[in-house]
Amino acid sequence: MTNAISAHGTLLKMSDRATHVTFATVAEVLDIKGPTIKPVLEDATNHSSGGWEEKVPVLMSGGKVSFEVNFIAADATQSKTTGLVAAALAKTKETFQLIFPDSTGFAFSAYVSMDFDAPVKKPLRSKVDLDITGVVTTI
Repeated sequence: MTNAISAHGTLLKMSDRATHVTFATVAEVLDIKGPTIKPVLEDATNHSSGGWEEKVPVLMSGGKVSFEVNFIAADATQSKTTGLVAAALAKTKETFQLIFPDSTGFAFSAYVSMDFDAPVKKPLRSKVDLDITGVVTTI
């Protein structure tokens, strides 16, 4: 028996770029990967380490959240004036929430980068990377 839940219905939300208080669900998000919560390790090997490398955690990293969207230029959450494109072009730190179907998830701030793909036989898409900066909190 398992207690696993379906990932279908996971939402990626972006704060409004004006007040960072109101969150809107980013339109037509496909598979989501991340965040990667891990310690940043530094080498602490010394002459008394017995011939084995030793490491110590010095910081925490949230890594990245990567996903694709069916790109809709007119959608407010993706547009060049209020959405992901605007954030990428402005190089601004934005606030996001990743909400799982069981209402748990993560909140974080990140910088946006986008890579567009216009294949002949598929919808116009963009690969989006959110490079997390600062703390990742649980929801």
